[in-house]
Amino acid sequence: MNRLLASLATATLILTTACTHQPTEPLTALEVCENPCIEKTMLQIDTTCSQMVQYSHDSLNDAWEITTTGNDARSYTKPRYNRSIPGKHCVVTFDYQSATGVTLPQFFFVNRQMLPDTVIDHISEAHSTRNDIPNLAPTAPGEWKTVRLPIDEYRKKFFWGNRPVDSLAYVLAMDWGNEPGKDLRVRNLCITERNESETAAFLQKCAEAAFKRKKASRIDEYLYANFDSHVTSVKVSKERVTITGHTDDSGCLLAEVMPHEDITETNRFQNVSEIDRGDFTITLDRHAPDRDGFGYDRLLSRWAIVKAHGDKHEIVSHARYADDVTPVSETEPFTPRNKKGVLGMAITRFDGALDIEDLNCGTEANTVNLLEWLMTTPKVTQIYGRDVPAIPLPYGGRTYYVSGAKVAEFDELFQAYTSHGMQLTVYIEIGQPATATDPAIVPILMHPDASPAIQYMPNLTSHEGVNAYAAIISYLTERYSHEEHGRVHHWCIHNEVNAGKMWCNMGPDVSEAIYTDTYVKSMRLVYNILRQYDRHAAVLGCFEHCWAKKTISGADYPARNVMNRLVRYSKAEGDFWWGIGYHPYSLKMKKPSFWLEASNPETKKNITFSQNTPYVTPLNLEVLCHWLTAPENLYKGRVKRLCMLNEQGFVSPTYNETDLQLQAAAAAYLWKRVCLLPEIDAVQWFAWNDTKSQPLLLGLRKYNADPKLNYARKPVWHVWAAAGTEAEEQVFAPYLSIIGIDSWDQIKRHP
Repeated sequence: MNRLLASLATATLILTTACTHQPTEPLTALEVCENPCIEKTMLQIDTTCSQMVQYSHDSLNDAWEITTTGNDARSYTKPRYNRSIPGKHCVVTFDYQSATGVTLPQFFFVNRQMLPDTVIDHISEAHSTRNDIPNLAPTAPGEWKTVRLPIDEYRKKFFWGNRPVDSLAYVLAMDWGNEPGKDLRVRNLCITERNESETAAFLQKCAEAAFKRKKASRIDEYLYANFDSHVTSVKVSKERVTITGHTDDSGCLLAEVMPHEDITETNRFQNVSEIDRGDFTITLDRHAPDRDGFGYDRLLSRWAIVKAHGDKHEIVSHARYADDVTPVSETEPFTPRNKKGVLGMAITRFDGALDIEDLNCGTEANTVNLLEWLMTTPKVTQIYGRDVPAIPLPYGGRTYYVSGAKVAEFDELFQAYTSHGMQLTVYIEIGQPATATDPAIVPILMHPDASPAIQYMPNLTSHEGVNAYAAIISYLTERYSHEEHGRVHHWCIHNEVNAGKMWCNMGPDVSEAIYTDTYVKSMRLVYNILRQYDRHAAVLGCFEHCWAKKTISGADYPARNVMNRLVRYSKAEGDFWWGIGYHPYSLKMKKPSFWLEASNPETKKNITFSQNTPYVTPLNLEVLCHWLTAPENLYKGRVKRLCMLNEQGFVSPTYNETDLQLQAAAAAYLWKRVCLLPEIDAVQWFAWNDTKSQPLLLGLRKYNADPKLNYARKPVWHVWAAAGTEAEEQVFAPYLSIIGIDSWDQIKRHP
């Protein structure tokens, strides 16, 4: 063992050089490495340890040429055994060339444990940069670009490289995106100190972090305060807004709080009305002619009682949103014929089946990426090879434009679902900037503090952002609240928001209080607009399976915490008809046999029936049911909130028959579990089909890209089609033995 450790120490080619300080001007990594007066810890790539990459050495430039061969390509540095990295070495830098560029690079801070008989890399998403590294843009021929990534926060958070530890080596793992066929040359890899501009940025970031901590504290103080004054009702008619309330204090004012205003951070509200002591009623025009150059609909506002102290306002009540909105037209309530559905089901006939008929679904889910729909200027878009003009959308004194192709595409989809009697849920999402039909809409709709991710929080920080968001929400909810174009019954507000860093990003290291405060604003904006067109429709908060723990990135929020905060906002600012869209995936998503997790010691501790369980999966859905029926969580204290498992599925690891049968068995088990739980209103299988871009084969049908597969039905398709029908028992029967039970009656509800 001693010889092994000695050889590892000798082989370590990570060097620390003595130096003075960084120059003011940014330097390339080559200039950093060649300057003896700049402190740095040199890193070298370990070509003996890699994943889905091929190497060759460019001796002319002393660079490693890297080609990715899979969707999880990774390089490792040579280990630094039992040696720390100086604390002020806190910026990873390197020069690179790439004709293809690299999307979503990610660095992992690895602690390599040296044991007598083995070497173990402690590597996880929780100890990574996640999505904080900008994409590596393609370079011109012969051009070298420099990357400088501050890592001091990661070092502190992950205890990486900070001190020498026996039997431990520090390794940097560099993930080169999620696509094969990417090319990259890397040279002059090192960890160095900050330059002056980076130091200034660091100090500014520290100041911003301190402000955000105080802001989060002020939000909680407001949210959990017991005020003596109250706004008790807000009613919005077609032309007027009527606000009633009570205060025992004299000299109070009624303040209007617009969506882009933070109630805890605004010292003086611009729009206030005098109110009498005691009970009061104020009636105002619904439409304000000019707010920062925009027309404004007070439907979007909340109302609070404040008291003036000099030139500042003190909040003396919770703010209240509209309780009642006069509808433009009436709609009828809708009850689906069953709780089964599919996310993104096609409406075309494949291999003789028309799935919207043959899968016997009562529900359906789909997604709308607002960046594909909304434009600042009219652009012609295409569908089925034909040009479609943009649709003008006047709102708030501005004229936006809606993609005619998107309208045609979704009219066809939603009309088909509606005509087949399905209850439809739609996710409202803001996707990656590259998906935008009009790039100019991106900075308007996307949260300004967002860092690279898959989806984003809307921009509710400015009147311009609120106006654009309200415009497209108004268009969608009005168009799809009736059978004419297809009726959407529930609107899911963004995707897996407790995993916000990836799926609803509004920047790195956002506190739970600030994040949820923004999310509630988005929910309320959609809800208030929606109530004009369909008083029976609900908005859903959307969560993945991490219940009482943070998600895998380690920088997000437990679903339970965000849900409890939504309840608190409802009590403080007026309840509204919101529900839960939950995604209770199993822990081992690459393995369909989730029922084995109940007896696996590694996973059993993470799946309990306590409200403190780390995860909610198909095995412990009762945790979610108990939350839904707890008196404090009921809508207005009386009604259980809607709950849909609106993204749920299991993989077939491959297309061999054993794996396909395991996936089908998992679907049967899931359906039997859901049928035991009346608190669950719907379950929608994800996904309708496998795709090349999705490495997990979750579909009911196979790939469409391969002519041999061509959307062929998998065994799970037949299980899902039979669920809830007379054919269920016959189709499900062969899967009892796969699960290891004699009867479906052995699947029981936990008390």
